[in-house]
Amino acid sequence: DECSLYSLNGDEFIVTIDKIKGTKDVENLCEHISQGFKEPFNIETSTLHIHVSMGMACYPDNGEDIEKLLKCADLAVHKAKELGGNKYVVYKKPMYDTVIERTSIEEGLRIALEKNEMVIYYQPQLDIKSNKITGFEALLRWNSAKIGPVSPLKFIKVAEDTHLIIPIGAWVLKNACSFLRKLNDTGYR
Repeated sequence: DECSLYSLNGDEFIVTIDKIKGTKDVENLCEHISQGFKEPFNIETSTLHIHVSMGMACYPDNGEDIEKLLKCADLAVHKAKELGGNKYVVYKKPMYDTVIERTSIEEGLRIALEKNEMVIYYQPQLDIKSNKITGFEALLRWNSAKIGPVSPLKFIKVAEDTHLIIPIGAWVLKNACSFLRKLNDTGYR
């Protein structure tokens, strides 16, 4: 089968294969490429160890035009990198669904503080010996007007990746301090 190699940018390439019989053919090619990078490259006095992460998309299952196929392959390569790199991943629809969900979470997070969608629940920490509350754990929750309740397991990672964690963290700190001030003002220590 005919295979073509295109340079997309500095360290990204596109490989196209004509007349494949199925995904297995593409997986075999990816495995062959991976094997080619197992041994280090010696260039003058340097030894280079190169890791290759690959994502694959197949026509027409994953798209009928080059843009859609490239988008799907890009999602797959990002998944390969997320899994630690030096792997190849076949595009699957849930990858796209994850990106759509993440995009929705990111868009919502950008306005969540303005719209007062964030709330802090204070979980008491109890000293069993004295049977007294010695502190509180601040638990951040988000109830998005657009997408409903969002698990911290989903939105905290997005907030960290987009650096929105900084204003969110400042908001949590300000509100937690205000909560503690109210407790102190009412006589609780």
